[in-house]
Amino acid sequence: NLGNSRIPNENFLQIEEFLDEKIDIQSNMSSAAASGSSGYEAMIIAPCSSNTLAKVAAGICDNLLLRAAAVMLKEQRKLVIAPREMPFSPLSIKHMSELSGLGVMFALPMIAHYSKPLSLNDAENFIIGKWLDCLNIKNNLFKRWKI
Repeated sequence: NLGNSRIPNENFLQIEEFLDEKIDIQSNMSSAAASGSSGYEAMIIAPCSSNTLAKVAAGICDNLLLRAAAVMLKEQRKLVIAPREMPFSPLSIKHMSELSGLGVMFALPMIAHYSKPLSLNDAENFIIGKWLDCLNIKNNLFKRWKI
């Protein structure tokens, strides 16, 4: 829940506006996200199933989520994928390797012990904060590493 987070107001308003937009990803291929001219700068697929990962790697665009990912790739914009299944199959590792070579960033939902989470909320904030970092969205959702 980003509503209770410590995301700076200017970023929170942009995220909140986007989250309020309800889109049917199975049938609404006319959404702005399906076009490179929409101007979206980045996208995160979190969580990402092995099925979605395989389809992104193969360039399959049979729903809006996959079309939007293809747009990010063709426009050379930031695409972050957070695979959810573990352990990874050899095929998933192959797909991640191929996509990584195309500039896709992979950010698995893993907790770093240096953040010293005391609750599930702390752990979630760490993961979400790291995802926001990948998208260059400033946040203070977790304790940063200090020497």
